[in-house]
Parts: sequence; C-alpha cells; structure tokens
Amino acid sequence: MNIKLETERLLIRDIEPEDIESLLQVYTQEVNMKYISNGNYKWTREQLIEKYNRYNINYASGIGIFAVEDKNSGQIIGEAGVFDSFGKQSKL
Repeated sequence: MNIKLETERLLIRDIEPEDIESLLQVYTQEVNMKYISNGNYKWTREQLIEKYNRYNINYASGIGIFAVEDKNSGQIIGEAGVFDSFGKQSKL
C-alpha cells in the first residue's frame, strides 16, 4: 500500500485493484454523482478501471486519483485527486 497522506482518521493512498468494487459503489449512487461527471451514475466496472488507468498515468509524480480509506473500518469512502492544471505534465 502506497500511502500519500495520513490524517488522524483517513489514509489517502494509491488505488489498488481490490478497491474498485468499493469505488464503484460510490460511482453508482445518484446522490453521490449529482454534480460530478455530468451526473452520470451508471458506471460499469470496466469504465471505472479505464478512468483510473487514464488519469493515473503520472502516479509516480503524485498526480492522479487516490483512494480515501477510513482508518478505523478499513473501508474505502471515496477518492481524492491531484491534477496538474497548468499542463506541465502529460495531458490527460
């Protein structure tokens, strides 16, 4: 597990293959996605994996989408992203 940031209650870390099902639970809830991704909440496992593969090409530089894990339960509760909005890294 590659931890990027740790707080008292959370771990922000690289997404692992076993996290996909938990993240898919977030992405398939209308209330969660209302203002994200044009409101699309009908994600498939394959679409989500492709999204992470596309956005996480610069993981080594600390740029991409990361899993947010509750330390007490070990449950994935969402994601957090760091993006190069100035275009100095490869274009997404």
